[in-house]
Amino acid sequence: MWIAAVGARVSIWLLERFGAAPTLLLASAMQVGLILSMGLVLHPLVAAMITLRSLPPGIAGPVISATAQPRLSGDQRATFFSLMSLIGRSLLAGVVALISLSFTSEDPTWPELSRVLLIAGAASALFVLGLLFSSRALSRDRAPDPPAR
Repeated sequence: MWIAAVGARVSIWLLERFGAAPTLLLASAMQVGLILSMGLVLHPLVAAMITLRSLPPGIAGPVISATAQPRLSGDQRATFFSLMSLIGRSLLAGVVALISLSFTSEDPTWPELSRVLLIAGAASALFVLGLLFSSRALSRDRAPDPPAR
């Protein structure tokens, strides 16, 4: 829990320094890095790295809130965040179901677990790369904000 709190503290600095899209992409890339490291190496150091899994959500949560809340009225805010939670949990359930279909036994071996983690990590990395390129394209197409007075 304290690791997520550290992430939340750092997220405000990252948001102010780099903006919302790069900060969220960094948090996503950190998750992908954890998935790939679990698939590549069977080592106690990876188990220690798993304790950092709450850091990316700790970074992303405040950035999403700070970005979305000013754009939503009070009655829309709860609906928006509830829908975000529902969509996230539904996607997680779907991904976990797909991953479970790829196991061939009830007691998976390390090579089988490694293969599944590497496939999931590679798919996640491709998704994050797609987000990176689409966020760059969107930022080029968006009109600049008017200067502050």
